[in-house]
Amino acid sequence: MGTRRWTLRGRMRYLGARLDDLIGADLVKGSQPARKPASAKARRDRDAEASARRRRCHVLLVDNHAILRLGLRSLLNAATDVEVVAEAGTCEQALSLLASRKIDVLVTDLPLPGRSGLELLTEMREHFPQVRTLVLTDHSGYEYARAAFAAGATGYTLKSASQSDLLEAIRAVWSGERYIHSTVASRIIVDYLGNVSDPRPPRSVPIITRRERDVLTRVASGHENRQIAAELGLSVWTVRKHRQNLMRKFALRNAAAITAFAIQNGFVTAEPARVVLGTDPR
Repeated sequence: MGTRRWTLRGRMRYLGARLDDLIGADLVKGSQPARKPASAKARRDRDAEASARRRRCHVLLVDNHAILRLGLRSLLNAATDVEVVAEAGTCEQALSLLASRKIDVLVTDLPLPGRSGLELLTEMREHFPQVRTLVLTDHSGYEYARAAFAAGATGYTLKSASQSDLLEAIRAVWSGERYIHSTVASRIIVDYLGNVSDPRPPRSVPIITRRERDVLTRVASGHENRQIAAELGLSVWTVRKHRQNLMRKFALRNAAAITAFAIQNGFVTAEPARVVLGTDPR
């Protein structure tokens, strides 16, 4: 083959094409720098962070006061191993969240609108036995703690507890331990020592049927019989019968006694009842 003869114009075209190829290759190479493999320390830190997230206690707060839930959420989320993942204001809302979320510990008050915290504990023991339960309440009496533990609670503490005490209670029940606030524990001891010298059975939180509870909470809220009957789809006669049964069963004389009984036993909160003037309570 003969030697290729280059013209000046052809040589310039050839050099320009080669220059474009070299520049393009450098640009492509520079746009995708090689990634350095993660160091062993970085991998350990990343694995530790992921493990900590998995070990974090997922909490469901149940209280009918939204402002209290907000404060508790802020307080608990300040801890590195506890996270409030859901809130509820009623027993029904709590049960729905338990069915759809991964919950480790449920923290609940006893008085709730409609079905009480004791009923929530009973439902959880049957349907969600893997979830630990901590009662957080104002009721420091022994009979309330006794009823809560009988219903399935894992721990019992008071709203007067400090942040550190509340976190200690959550961590304890999360690990499967029983927890009881020192104030309540001391009252249990006093009650026990008193019963040694006076062996009468301790007063317990009353157990009533669901329909009796429905009537009780509405009477305590100031509703008259006709209104209760309309709300529950019952006859006025049936409402009167439930009301009479409650009064006879617990020795209650009038509507004021029914209201006090409902508040003292955690069936309703101590909010002002709606008073209806000029109506026959019967």
